[in-house]
Amino acid sequence: MCGPIASTMNEAMFLLVVLKWRNAFDGLKETNDYKFLSAAGSLMTNMIRMLDLVLKLSLEDSKEPQTARILLYKLFYDQTDQGMTHFLLNLIKSFDSQQTTQKISTSISTT
Repeated sequence: MCGPIASTMNEAMFLLVVLKWRNAFDGLKETNDYKFLSAAGSLMTNMIRMLDLVLKLSLEDSKEPQTARILLYKLFYDQTDQGMTHFLLNLIKSFDSQQTTQKISTSISTT
């Protein structure tokens, strides 16, 4: 590892990405900006994968695994309305496969 994970990925960074992801989803009806929504979701996925990689590759006696675990717990066990778990549940509840497929095919054909 190049350095402490907390120097580049901390709780504030995750909250910022979740906020931007939520804002992109909430503004989707007005903007139809699926690219930004996809980019924010992809960034969140990569950040979570990086924490997983830290857990798998770091020595257990270093502080890195503990920091990664704390960030993952804060990320996935936040039960507030602003937390990622609540946001993901709302995404799942609002998913309409027919409408989403039509929007994706339309955006692909226009690009």
